[in-house]
Amino acid sequence: MADFSEKIQALMDEVYNEWQKDENKGKGKWDVLNGFSEAHQIAVVFGNFNHQVENGGIEQWIFNGYFHDDAEKFTEFLEIGAETDERCRFILDKVYLLDQYAQETGCDRDGYYRDDDGESSSIGEMINGDAFDTWYYANCGNEDWWELVSGTIDKAEERGLAPTGQYEQDEGDANIKPPLQVYIWNVHDDRIGGFTMPLPATMEELQPFLDSAEITGWQDVEILEVSSDISGLGEALTENIRKTMTKDALDELNYLAARIGALQGGNGHDMFAAAVETKRYNGSVAEIINLTFSENLNRFDLLPAFTDEQYGEFLLDFGGDEHADAFNRLDNSDDPTDAALAKYIEKLEKYADREAYGRDAIKAENGVLTDKGLLIGGDGIQSIYHGSQDIPAEHRIFTESGEIVRPPMKIDEVDVAAVVLKLHAISGGDNMHSAEGNIKTLRNRQSRDFLLMVSRDDVILYPAIEAYKRGTEAVAHTSLLKEQPDTMVFAVRVRVHDEAVVTGDLVEINAKALRESVSRHAAAPNRIDAVFSNGATKSYDLWAWAELPPYARDDIRDYDLHYPQSGLNTATQHCTRFIGANEMVSDAKSFDAYLPALNAAFMAAAENPQPDMIRITNEAAKEILARGSDVYKLTPDGAQKLSAIEAMRPLCFAEHRDLAINSADTAALDKWAERKVSDINRQAEREQRNKTKNKAEEL
Repeated sequence: MADFSEKIQALMDEVYNEWQKDENKGKGKWDVLNGFSEAHQIAVVFGNFNHQVENGGIEQWIFNGYFHDDAEKFTEFLEIGAETDERCRFILDKVYLLDQYAQETGCDRDGYYRDDDGESSSIGEMINGDAFDTWYYANCGNEDWWELVSGTIDKAEERGLAPTGQYEQDEGDANIKPPLQVYIWNVHDDRIGGFTMPLPATMEELQPFLDSAEITGWQDVEILEVSSDISGLGEALTENIRKTMTKDALDELNYLAARIGALQGGNGHDMFAAAVETKRYNGSVAEIINLTFSENLNRFDLLPAFTDEQYGEFLLDFGGDEHADAFNRLDNSDDPTDAALAKYIEKLEKYADREAYGRDAIKAENGVLTDKGLLIGGDGIQSIYHGSQDIPAEHRIFTESGEIVRPPMKIDEVDVAAVVLKLHAISGGDNMHSAEGNIKTLRNRQSRDFLLMVSRDDVILYPAIEAYKRGTEAVAHTSLLKEQPDTMVFAVRVRVHDEAVVTGDLVEINAKALRESVSRHAAAPNRIDAVFSNGATKSYDLWAWAELPPYARDDIRDYDLHYPQSGLNTATQHCTRFIGANEMVSDAKSFDAYLPALNAAFMAAAENPQPDMIRITNEAAKEILARGSDVYKLTPDGAQKLSAIEAMRPLCFAEHRDLAINSADTAALDKWAERKVSDINRQAEREQRNKTKNKAEEL
């Protein structure tokens, strides 16, 4: 247990020492912590929790602001630990509840709020803090706590996703090289020359190298050499890639580099380096990636012996210690024969050939002497990484079709409704039928987080939590993403909500990651209330509902899904974290900056594409034309300008139905979107007034 506590305390000390530097005084805790690795963050967040609870219970942790400051990250780390430790799961459930109560009460940073009677209360009282504290002291005290935290750090490092951290921990680290360096060039044009890229790296970091080499896809890349400070690794990777250069080679190297980086600073790094040096596990890049997982590294033992003689000495010393009691009995025996035997053993030990003894023992144990020490074991290596499908999106450099992965789109502090309308307009065809519903969904203030799906067929917006409720249309749309790979998905977070404008941020998210998150974490209904055509009602559990025959379903006029609160709490947490995690991606730009890329995807689907123009829907085209701006019909002979009179009739043509505006005429698109949002808002206000009036008349 001492190793656990020393390791975790060292991580905490490194953060504290950095925080005390003059340049960091006045900064918040997370301003500093975000520059450190995930292991440092876990150590600090868990350490703060333990200190507060041990000294004053969970209510002290809440009162001192730690829940407010750390809850989002703490739940993320607890989820990692909960994979193997039930104690993390128990704590996680309590933090989920606290988060729910915090949202419901709107409590202050210290957890206090005013109840309906005006009395001051704490959200800590709502989870029976005394009972939690009693459980905690019994199950997470002293050595148990260090083991829990260490296990969570190990699980986090396994994922290979921990950030490297911007803070160097001592002067000697300043010259540490990246785990891998890759020398590439453009296979189609050797005049450009080659470039050395450090890995791991994000797409933003790699883009200048790829641009300099004029690389647009994996087919342009030739990897000439891979280098690493780990003995034998660069040579093994270079040899494997020369034998089989696949479209995933650079992606695999980036993923491998990230996993190696996550091992740095721990025993796992030396174990990995020693295993690579043996050359027994270097048959392919995939085999080397598999070595980085703790399930495989734990199959080795690394001993501090660097020669046959040292290992022989180690074995003799170990044997002497193991049989010390028996030897002492001989040496101190009253029987002269026993005492003589003890002297004889001592004499033999002096003349033992330690080198030969060590060499034979290493051979018998199938061990190998490496620069890191004697490596033994390694039987039963598992294939945890099976191929490129297992590479996380954040380590991808090329798409499945071979193009360079572009940074996610991000637009901050924008009129969300106007952006949604413009996406409706440029996606082409005639998909304006859902535009009004999307804007009304924003106005209803059902949520601050939404998901926006944009395809060539439709634009759909709904509260993000709906995607995490099984049985809803949102879940159905999410599951269809697999069959619609070209669909773009945006997370929308509303910041300011007034009657005229809904201001918020949009960030493009990985559709596959969303689908997988929903598949794992969506809440299942526990009751379905059905209303039949004759007005009769009936409730079903999930299994009875699934077994309803088609004729019975046809007779159902409407139904409501009900979800267990615990399932909704968990689903809400996963949804919130998924949206929040995507906020940290690339720098934000304006909608107009992304318009060329957005338009390119939809223009390519036109019958007669014109890349230098912006494709728009028929409804948008008609209104823009009526306001005096130029609109064009896309024909095989080029763009044909429509006359103003065309705005007086439906723009539905028997052939060549695609319409567009000049790429420079984005102001016309902006004005159209503003007018459309205003019209929908006015209509919604009228409907609300009529609804209120009718209700008053009924009363």
